[in-house]
Amino acid sequence: MAGYERFLGWRYLLRAHRKPRTFKVGAILIVFGALALWGSGVARGHSAELATWWLGSAETGGDWDTARFNLQHLVEQGSQVTQGVGLALTIIGVCVALFGGLYWFMTTFSAFSTFMIAMGVAEVILVLGVMNGFQGYLRSKLIDANAHISIEPPRDVRWLEGYRDLAEEARQVEGVLGVSPTITTEVMLRVPSQDLSAATRLMGIDGRDIDQTIQLTRFVKEGCGCLETLEVPEHVERYMLKTPFPSVQGFCELPCPKVEGERLARTTDPARALRGGMMAIPAPSEPKARPALLLGVHLRYTLGLTPGQRVDVISPLGDIGPNGPIPKLKPYSLGGWVTSGLADVDAHQAYASLKDTQRFMGVGDVVSELRVRVANVEVAREVRDRLQARFGERVRVRDWREKNNSLFSALQLERIAMFLVLTINILLAAFSITSTLVMTLIERRREIAILLAMGARRRSIVQIFMSQGLATGVLGSALGTAIGGGACLLIAVLGLPLNAEEIYYISSIPVEVKLFDVVAIVSVALGVSLASTVYPAYYASKIRPVEGLKGR
Repeated sequence: MAGYERFLGWRYLLRAHRKPRTFKVGAILIVFGALALWGSGVARGHSAELATWWLGSAETGGDWDTARFNLQHLVEQGSQVTQGVGLALTIIGVCVALFGGLYWFMTTFSAFSTFMIAMGVAEVILVLGVMNGFQGYLRSKLIDANAHISIEPPRDVRWLEGYRDLAEEARQVEGVLGVSPTITTEVMLRVPSQDLSAATRLMGIDGRDIDQTIQLTRFVKEGCGCLETLEVPEHVERYMLKTPFPSVQGFCELPCPKVEGERLARTTDPARALRGGMMAIPAPSEPKARPALLLGVHLRYTLGLTPGQRVDVISPLGDIGPNGPIPKLKPYSLGGWVTSGLADVDAHQAYASLKDTQRFMGVGDVVSELRVRVANVEVAREVRDRLQARFGERVRVRDWREKNNSLFSALQLERIAMFLVLTINILLAAFSITSTLVMTLIERRREIAILLAMGARRRSIVQIFMSQGLATGVLGSALGTAIGGGACLLIAVLGLPLNAEEIYYISSIPVEVKLFDVVAIVSVALGVSLASTVYPAYYASKIRPVEGLKGR
């Protein structure tokens, strides 16, 4: 496209007289919004001091404390309202300032078209960035709780035998970082003292190598207790016996036991030593402690359990009696709870020692699956193929994508649908470009005829109109990319609070902007902007010089 055509196309987009008033209004709104946001943050951070200052006293007492609490709560509510108002003013101010900046230099229709494209591009980038952030957060939580790859028995076999040899063989495969065995069954938990029950997935784990595949130690630390309690159940009961009034906070602050040291202490307990020589009667031994159980934090709240409290595990897979199957029952003690960040895990998952679970189920030395962790989740499918090729038909190997295929397929479909829906805003901006060019065609019909009469080619007329639409699309896409990327960066750095951490397990909205998404959005915006110029450019090139000069 020649420079002359570009010059004419851009010239008809610009305004002859500058109008900065709209931009100044937007800047003022931004300043007021920023002040409101700053004031709400200060008020929320110093709500207690503000309440004390307003009451004019630092006394303590029932009525005064109640008044201070109510006033502090009122200040916090007011700061939330102020924050919402400030955020609204800031967003409106940015939109008005953006349009005002365009209207300062460009004609009305051109500024409106560029503004619509910029807002459409920014909106799609921001929404897809937030959706990518939530999807990435959910994926990381699922992987942390369920590992990358699962080695399971064949379809017609329930248990995985010889799992130790399989685990050693799997560790030799390239890309494998760790392997841990687990056994899982469906059980019912019942609290005898409160007559409460809940359906649960009981998972038997080996505490020595479970952290090789899932982040259970971190989940326990974010909850309460120690993973070593599964191997040393006496740790819970000793605290309950030593403390006259045991508390949850005191139990959670206990140091974790050393497994080998606790086992040695139990075997050399002086209460079990012989008294009075070789012929004396042995002293009575301490009663055997109940095995410990770790529950999801929501499951623990549902059952209303405290550390050390008894909870019965009931399995329907029991012995056959004269009247049919007899359920199995085994008492456990609550040794702590985990916080994984997934509602399904924290509301329906219980953890016990692998050996205790195997004995309770009466299945022998077998497991349900071997969990495998790799260095990078993106190459999990390649490692899965290597494992499947090594083991052949002896086992079935699945990666995290295959196990959660329906969930991530639904999320991907939602992203595509959201992208298509939000692209409608860009299409609306394209219609405004078409209307702008049609208005230019009507207003400049005589100038077009003069150019054609002077010898301008019809191809040059097409290039002039296409340069106008392309300039609008490029400028709007650039502004939209800057605004959308800046908003995503601001949310990622400062964080946008959800005020529902107990529901979403996350305090702020996660954001993840992908380069492919940005390129796709900008390409669509440029393509739509260019396509919107086809009809006006074609119609302008068909004008006859004589008809144009006559004003027809």
